[in-house]
Amino acid sequence: MPRSFEELRTSIAGVPLKNPFLLGSAPPTWDDEHIIRAAKLGWAGAVHKTIAVKETQDPSPRMFARKFLEDVVSVQNIELITTYPKEQWAKWNRHIKAEAPSDFVLISSLMGTGDPSSWTEPLQVAQESGVDMVELNMSCPHGSPEHDMGAAIGQHADLVEPLVRHVKRFAKVPVAVKLTPNVTSVVPVAKAALAGGADALTLTNTHGPVMSAVDVESMIPAPDVLGKGAYGGMSGPAVKPNTLRIVSEVAKALPEAEIFGIGGIEGWRDAMEFMALGARATQVVTGAMMHGYELIDDLITGTRQFLLEGGYPTVVDVVGKALPNLVAHSDLSFQDWMRTWVNPAECIPCTRCVTTCSVVGRGAMKIDPVQMVARSDPDDCKGCGLCVGVCPTGAIKMLPEREARERYQAVTAIYPKASYYFPETIDEAIAALRRRGAMLKAGGTDIMVRMKQGLVSPAYIVDLKGVKGLAYIKSKEKGVAIGAATTMKELAESKLLKEKLPALPETAMKMSVPELREVSTLGGNLCNASPAADMAPVLLALGASLKSIGPRGSRSIPLSSFFLGPGRTTLEPGELITEVEVPFPPEGVGFAFVKAGRTYTDIAQVNVAALVGSRGGVVDYCRIALGSVAPTPVRATGAEASLIGRKLDPASARETAKVAVEGIKPISDSRGTAKQRRDTAELLTRRALLQAGGLL
Repeated sequence: MPRSFEELRTSIAGVPLKNPFLLGSAPPTWDDEHIIRAAKLGWAGAVHKTIAVKETQDPSPRMFARKFLEDVVSVQNIELITTYPKEQWAKWNRHIKAEAPSDFVLISSLMGTGDPSSWTEPLQVAQESGVDMVELNMSCPHGSPEHDMGAAIGQHADLVEPLVRHVKRFAKVPVAVKLTPNVTSVVPVAKAALAGGADALTLTNTHGPVMSAVDVESMIPAPDVLGKGAYGGMSGPAVKPNTLRIVSEVAKALPEAEIFGIGGIEGWRDAMEFMALGARATQVVTGAMMHGYELIDDLITGTRQFLLEGGYPTVVDVVGKALPNLVAHSDLSFQDWMRTWVNPAECIPCTRCVTTCSVVGRGAMKIDPVQMVARSDPDDCKGCGLCVGVCPTGAIKMLPEREARERYQAVTAIYPKASYYFPETIDEAIAALRRRGAMLKAGGTDIMVRMKQGLVSPAYIVDLKGVKGLAYIKSKEKGVAIGAATTMKELAESKLLKEKLPALPETAMKMSVPELREVSTLGGNLCNASPAADMAPVLLALGASLKSIGPRGSRSIPLSSFFLGPGRTTLEPGELITEVEVPFPPEGVGFAFVKAGRTYTDIAQVNVAALVGSRGGVVDYCRIALGSVAPTPVRATGAEASLIGRKLDPASARETAKVAVEGIKPISDSRGTAKQRRDTAELLTRRALLQAGGLL
């Protein structure tokens, strides 16, 4: 049996709890076997599925999970109360009490209508079966209100008080009242429950009713029950901010209230937040549904560690600890005291803070193209602090203004020690690259960041910025020639390219932020061999080739055979790219480049380039290339062939896109899951085709 720990003991309404973690009334407590299994893992108690005079029926499916990347952020459910009769629960409760550890607390959830007598029979059944407490469900937001139950009661203080008082007349065990969050203010309802004699409050039930999603292709709301949907209750991490507010409001207004906190608890830290705002114990639902009953191990171990490290003798000492620091907005300090500072040792730089600051603030965040870090100018920083939250590495700090200014002036990125060599000719560069541990630096937007992260440690850096004649854009008879050291800014602003090959400046303008476009080069973008490089799919679709020079002389390399895998190309040791040759597409061919990422300036989650030409309403030219969906950028030749000879319309674009994604091999990482990438690739391929074909 799991151990009990003195420091975790608490109580609600005089009922001792061996720890503050219970399962709430929901699918995890739908029958006796599930509750017994959870009890033996160490949960302090459970509230079983709600019983009433008559059981209910549930549709299938009845749950819909909304996700961000791989994590569920909310669950909409259209499940109602138990589907089993109260008599069955009487048997199950006795079984639970017989099999669960003796200190396991069993709470029976009850529901009735506005008629007080409808609560009496479920209460008697529960008490006779040996439960330790009852919880009055006055809060279900969907289904039940249609029958004068659930939130239909809990939204009205004048109904809550007499019903609670009625139950208390017959109750032999403590009574908790589960309230709905779907009111302007829960405090008057909480007061009414306490006035009626409630021994404890459970704050709160699911939010809603809500509508989490609509499948816009089929126009069916979620969850799809044979072509129909319905409003439901929402749970999970998305409801936690509102539930924390409700718990704190009641705790401040009614300090005598003993509170179960519930809503969005996924781990020990979430639970401690509820307790810091006034809850004496917590109930977990969606967290258990997502992580299993074994979540109790993290709750117990994490909380014990928190108490030890924080100097709290017991978990009860945490209750309400944050409330003195929660004040009215008008009581906050309005002193302009802080600015943000970016720790160069931790900055990637991903540009997410730059994007956010350009919209929310005065554009204080800029990328330093020399040190390859984000920097926040104290003169322009408004002190909103949002950049701190969007930073994925925790590099951005809030500091007193004077300290932020001093650190801004002294900022220096720390890189591994390496020797630098600045050749003046290509031959000198090739010779230098033969040295052991040598690496090439063009714009430095990749190698400098990777050095700081410890991913590469070159002993010798060959910097190309002193080599003349590698940055140019020239028109040729059948295309353009672009020097490998030409920057993305130069590509984006080239009048020649805008006139003769607009695909390239259009793509360059969608890359990162202006500061990085000033230094990042076309050759570097390709030689990094990132599967997510924006220029690669475009040049692949255009049929570009590369000119290189190395110890064995010069050669031409088709871009289609250049990439071998992430960070790997066909370049030999000491060989470097000098030029990119891009042929003109046939006259009248349309182009589109589309990408998706966490922000507009971020590295692509997926990018797609498409070229489409038609004659007589029939497609006679098609090129499709995709990035960030395989180890290398890929041409979708099968999809191209499938569209030739057909009219381009939404239907043919959809079929072509399906063929295009058959050959991709996306991965899951911090920017997206494999499934998301596959779905996004199909969507963006359709979009690119329709744009290139002039239909969008």
